Amino acid sequence: MIETNFTISRTAIDYTFNVSNFIDKLIYEGFNNELSLRYRLCDKVFIVYTLFYNNDPFNLGYANRTDDGTTIFGARRLKTIENQLNVSYIFNKNMSLTIIGRYYWFIGAYREYYDL
Repeated sequence: MIETNFTISRTAIDYTFNVSNFIDKLIYEGFNNELSLRYRLCDKVFIVYTLFYNNDPFNLGYANRTDDGTTIFGARRLKTIENQLNVSYIFNKNMSLTIIGRYYWFIGAYREYYDL
């Protein structure tokens, strides 16, 4: 994680990168990135924009059901992008209000199918 010092400046940037490989069958690994931009407008207003990207090369999930009732699940490659904007207003030390807007998009492609 890379992070700037938020106590000195009104703005801060955080960046996180992770790599994972839980299945030996795969030659390449999944990874995700997260970038957050934080801005303190004043002592009471705080704004955070976050961009998240995830590449999951071997995600298991429900695919379909056959006519005879057999459940089919599959290994799929998922790519996820998430944008999020948080705006917080602090009324006093015990009360605040946060409004969150989020856009979540993903695309997947099945690689293999299995019977359950």
